[in-house]
Amino acid sequence: MLHYKNRRYNANSDISHTKSVLVIGGGFVAIRCILDLIQQNTSVSITLVSINSFFEYYPGMYRVATDSSPMQVCIPFCNIFKDMPVKVITDKIISFDPAKRTAIGLSNTTYTADYIILATGSQNNYFNIEGVIDTSYSLESVREAFRLKRHIIDMFEKHTHSEVEETLLALHFVIVGGGPAGVELAGELASYTHRLADEYKIIESLITIDIVERNPRLLMQLPERVSKKVESRIRSLGVNLFLNRTLIRDDSWTVYLKDMKMGAKTLIWTAGVRPSELSQNIKGFEYQKNGRIIVDQYLQAKGHKNIFIAGDIADTQYSGLAQTALYDGAYLACIIDSDMAKYERPIYKPNKNAFNIPVGPGWAVLFIHNILISGRLAWFMRHIIDFRFLLSILPFYQAWRVFWGKEKNTVIN
Repeated sequence: MLHYKNRRYNANSDISHTKSVLVIGGGFVAIRCILDLIQQNTSVSITLVSINSFFEYYPGMYRVATDSSPMQVCIPFCNIFKDMPVKVITDKIISFDPAKRTAIGLSNTTYTADYIILATGSQNNYFNIEGVIDTSYSLESVREAFRLKRHIIDMFEKHTHSEVEETLLALHFVIVGGGPAGVELAGELASYTHRLADEYKIIESLITIDIVERNPRLLMQLPERVSKKVESRIRSLGVNLFLNRTLIRDDSWTVYLKDMKMGAKTLIWTAGVRPSELSQNIKGFEYQKNGRIIVDQYLQAKGHKNIFIAGDIADTQYSGLAQTALYDGAYLACIIDSDMAKYERPIYKPNKNAFNIPVGPGWAVLFIHNILISGRLAWFMRHIIDFRFLLSILPFYQAWRVFWGKEKNTVIN
């Protein structure tokens, strides 16, 4: 997938003097770009500024909410960049000035560099729906996922001996959004809640899990045959589908759809994201209607040399996916390496992604090059993909321990 990663250069190339690279945002773009620059021995000084001291592996976030260890998705930067020439700073960037090429942090520190990479990811978009931001749960971060997990357990602990009507409300989980995140969570939640029911001696029939989706089918970004396969699997797990339905309001006890309402104490939002707040309304940048920043053929913000926009906030064809962010990071490492070696820059070419979506234990769908694979094989391949990524950023032994949630980690309290 990362066509730019392994580009070879003439060993006799004239390497110019050291340049500085500032990466803002500690996600997939940052990890891939920095590791590739170091691997290519590019003569640059690298600074990473991130709001967290750790990397969050978002494709596995749904597992944290359903009893997996947070260590599987939360990896300290000090482990990833151990003994590497990278300066990691924990700070929240609150403003960015392209004209001055400066970023200002909450610490009142000013950051600048020869090459600046803005890759601050996305955040939940609640579409101004009444009550949702205050009452819902999400998978936006490992902290949010862990908060959801604690809430789910509380619902079982506190209603072991409750009246049936109250238990039905407490154990009704409504997932808003039928994209990959909602589907993955629903499949895992079906299994997890049944285990909790057995542990707390609660009748399984009192548990209800719904997916509310405004479109006529799940996974609208994929072909209909993929949706049908996933919908069949979801229903077999006992999850209810409310398609062509729109959420209009939520409070602590009731979820209001456009044409109906349902009693539930848990609303989980997976229905939409938007580019990060920092990336919005930056003077001098041009934007699409969806809030993504318009870039040129080298992923530079239009009209701003060596200020690069990547990942979820860039207006590229496949923006918004982890694979795209990794691809962007590898491409930007190649751009900088090309500049340092005085080679012509390669033009950015969007890379079409494969989709591998787990739907409950032991089952997944894999869609790649118009080929659809479902079942245990696809599920096994997803685990291979996850482990291969960990191997690309950690030594084997540490990657193995993180994969199984056994690695010691002090960044999550």
